[in-house]
Amino acid sequence: MCAPVTGEAFCERVRAVGTENFEVCGVRKVWRELRRREEPVARCTIAQLMGTMGLTGAVPGRTVVRMT
Repeated sequence: MCAPVTGEAFCERVRAVGTENFEVCGVRKVWRELRRREEPVARCTIAQLMGTMGLTGAVPGRTVVRMT
């Protein structure tokens, strides 16, 4: 059973998983990686957090243009 997850600390863990994998991981891969690290959380929660933080996974065949 997954506990409700909120807070900046968990957002940083989600962001860390993304940066460790060169920011190409989508919701499913981030969710699976957190489960491997024994941090059970619902996949829909990861989707909401990633959407709030503006993180997206890579889409095959598309070039990413970053405006910095």
